[in-house]
Amino acid sequence: MTVTESLALSRSTLPMAYKTNLLVFSAGGYKFSDFLRAGTPLLVIMWVALSLLLAW
Repeated sequence: MTVTESLALSRSTLPMAYKTNLLVFSAGGYKFSDFLRAGTPLLVIMWVALSLLLAW
């Protein structure tokens, strides 16, 4: 369950996941790797937090 939630959360950080991400992506001159660099630490934090909460 936690892995499924983590994967779902990671998809929300991709530029093509939502309209406003695409607007920022093109206007700000961001690269795809910028979104991965920002999203990966958040994914790890959420994965650890959910694992601890669900185990408790």
